[in-house]
Amino acid sequence: MSVSRHVEEMVVSRLRERRIVVWYDPDKVFHALFEGLQYSPLVKVDANASALRARREADRAWRC
Repeated sequence: MSVSRHVEEMVVSRLRERRIVVWYDPDKVFHALFEGLQYSPLVKVDANASALRARREADRAWRC
């Protein structure tokens, strides 16, 4: 199993358990993996451009 596949399975497992997963990857080592994650009802919020905008997006996603 590849590292990317293992990380993806861990993220999906945690989403099923807890509904929220915070992804902190300041060096963007796994950014492509983050972008490619497809899991319904996954809402991805990226704070790279604006932490404030990401906070608003996360708040909206949480309320849905």
